[in-house]
Amino acid sequence: MKEQPPILLEVTRNHQVEMYHCASIAMANANGELLFHLGDPEAKPFTRSSMKPFQALPFVEEWKDEITLEEIAIAAASHSGEIFHRRAVAKILDRFNGSMNLLQCGIHPPLDKEVRRDLEREGKTPDVLHHNCSGKHAAMLATAFKKKETLEGYYELHHPVQQRILSRIARFCDEKMNEIETGMDGCSVVTFGPTLRGMATAFARLAENTTRFGKELSRIRDAMLTLPEYIAGTHERIDTDLMKAAKGLIAKAGAAGYYTVGWHDQATNTGVGVAFKVWSGDQSARDAIVVILLEALGLLPENWGSKSGWGARTLKNWAGRTVGVIRPSHIYKQALSQLNSPVRYEL
Repeated sequence: MKEQPPILLEVTRNHQVEMYHCASIAMANANGELLFHLGDPEAKPFTRSSMKPFQALPFVEEWKDEITLEEIAIAAASHSGEIFHRRAVAKILDRFNGSMNLLQCGIHPPLDKEVRRDLEREGKTPDVLHHNCSGKHAAMLATAFKKKETLEGYYELHHPVQQRILSRIARFCDEKMNEIETGMDGCSVVTFGPTLRGMATAFARLAENTTRFGKELSRIRDAMLTLPEYIAGTHERIDTDLMKAAKGLIAKAGAAGYYTVGWHDQATNTGVGVAFKVWSGDQSARDAIVVILLEALGLLPENWGSKSGWGARTLKNWAGRTVGVIRPSHIYKQALSQLNSPVRYEL
């Protein structure tokens, strides 16, 4: 990193700052112009699940109109393991008679609390379809099948599926393939690390309400906007809540403090994207920082963050007594107040 990341979020207890979180943010438009940044916009943190819409792109390119918006959405999702999520993943597998045993993402308890309780009540254990990344993996396998490529090692960097994804990421981030960082994600598939500026540019292009970046990217955008519950879930999932609260907003969280949003700016008729990394990796800080940003830009209804519990808010203990607040730092508030970029948006 060229610049020390600034403190953007503070957590207080009895008016004393008890915790703080540093983050780096980049905002760009679909033409690749950097509009705003805090910290180093050339930093290359791993995007984790924020990259899923672009990891789904070869799947949409190969299967074209054969696949539904539900299948596209689940391919770009970090889903909660609800029944409609699992059915959508199974539908992708059915297209090539694929077994769920082919999925190499592993197994974890479903993210949805009600689904977890149902499994416990029925004495069942989760399977691979409950994994939040199972749609992404199914789509990668379906792509390999369609291209008549081996299904073995589909999740590894050397496989044609991953090389194809890397080339699409490089194209939409305006970066070179060999300069994008790579590593293994929690679900074993490749995770990518373009610059924050590049990722913001890519999300601006995803969110732009045109087809100049290809009809396949437009279909992914349409799937996310039309089916926000598929992208995350119906209960306590910030991606879904944000996309339902702000019509036209694309939102995709990543693990370890990464977040991306994009929207179509009515004033300039171009997409605008934001990518940021909370360096502590704290998920609640990540969520609050993005909500504070979107509220400052007028993209969310007034006081949405405090009412929803995702943004700046009062903190209470288990007895319901106020103990502190989550709030933007002075640096963050000042920067947002001076932001004069073309980001006007019509709800």
